[in-house]
Amino acid sequence: MNILFIGDVVGRPGRNYLSTNLSRLVEENNIDFVIINGENSAGGVGITRSTYDELLSMGADIITLGNHTWAKKRSVGIHRRRRKAYQACKLS
Repeated sequence: MNILFIGDVVGRPGRNYLSTNLSRLVEENNIDFVIINGENSAGGVGITRSTYDELLSMGADIITLGNHTWAKKRSVGIHRRRRKAYQACKLS
């Protein structure tokens, strides 16, 4: 199984790059599963429902979240409402 993990998609430029290139990368590298870190995908910090949905439509199987996820009020609860969004937990 080939897994592609894309870290930190930042704002519109990051989303535009994925929109243009992700399907080609998946095809050329026989990728079976795509994980995208989306915590900075909305305006460079945070994530919104629309950017979340946009990343899924581009081919993400799972979207990971982090501490920047909560920078936008519209982000609150996204991990509870969306089945393919996961936030890492810190173990210390």
